[in-house]
Amino acid sequence: MPLLINFFSFAVKLQSLKRLLKQPKVKLILLSFALCNPSLKSSELESIPNLKENTPSSAIHYFWNTLEHGHYHKIESCIEQLKSLYLKNPNHSEVALLIAHAHFWRVAERYRLGSMPSPNITDDLIIAERYFLEAKQLNPSDQRINGWLAGVQMSLSKIHDNPKQMRKAYILGKKSIRAYPAFNHFSIAYLFSNHSHEDSLFQRAIDSFYRSINIATHRRTDKVDFDLREYLHLQDTEKNLNIKKAVWNGPKAAHNVEGFFLIMGDFLTKAGKKQEAMVAYKNAQHMPSYASWPYKELLEDRIQNIDTNIERFRITSEAIQHNPNFVNSYTFEPKKSMVFNSNNCTVCHQRYP
Repeated sequence: MPLLINFFSFAVKLQSLKRLLKQPKVKLILLSFALCNPSLKSSELESIPNLKENTPSSAIHYFWNTLEHGHYHKIESCIEQLKSLYLKNPNHSEVALLIAHAHFWRVAERYRLGSMPSPNITDDLIIAERYFLEAKQLNPSDQRINGWLAGVQMSLSKIHDNPKQMRKAYILGKKSIRAYPAFNHFSIAYLFSNHSHEDSLFQRAIDSFYRSINIATHRRTDKVDFDLREYLHLQDTEKNLNIKKAVWNGPKAAHNVEGFFLIMGDFLTKAGKKQEAMVAYKNAQHMPSYASWPYKELLEDRIQNIDTNIERFRITSEAIQHNPNFVNSYTFEPKKSMVFNSNNCTVCHQRYP
């Protein structure tokens, strides 16, 4: 009889434990414990409900679906799913890379939070750097990673006021351009958005945009008379896959070209190059996919307010760069600031309104 009672008591406790394990907060605690306990066995990891149900394909699909819908509020859920997979298989390069991107996205579009975010959001840069480094180690042939990594490390160097590390990050960015110019000219140029319009690095960034166009079109293009319509056939006929994936619209960047020309137009507007900026904005409108682009109204606002935006972009972005106290009283509005301070990621990747 006592044995039967003890068995019944054990069964009740087991059911209570199972119910407890299904609670989201408990899952997160267990995941955190797993990260801090290297001796945890794979069989023990699989016993955590969230890990058992998740697969690389489902988590990766969830990340891209979230980004393509611009669902910034779901980033935490993306991170949880991807990290649960990483615990099971830390050698999955794509999972590591997407974890880095999820943390980077959260910092990049923090204006979506509506008010000034907690200073703790800078920790996302530290985590992003760690996973970019891991992805690089797992897939050293992916030449895009150094471009993203350089951006993260430049941001961290700025936060920690570390000129030596800033130079190292800049050199890494230059190396990434040499390794994969079609992709990294744009990635690195983007990072200098908040520099003064008179800064030589800002001027070099503008030059990188034109170099990207030259790579895409296989010729030196005219800065004032360039018309994208003459080259649209290359989106289908380009034989170099590295160029095609970097410069044209594709499955993972449905509006890559539109976003590129919007960002380029913002740079040129800030530089006071009104005619060239208008050419860039107009070229975005030449894309067949422009009508379905979620940010077409933003671009049209740019065209309408190009004169006002010259000074507006200079004041806001340079104040952000040089006056840390400025951001405490500034409300980020996409129409009043350069894309770098608003829709960094989604301007190219968001597919749906």
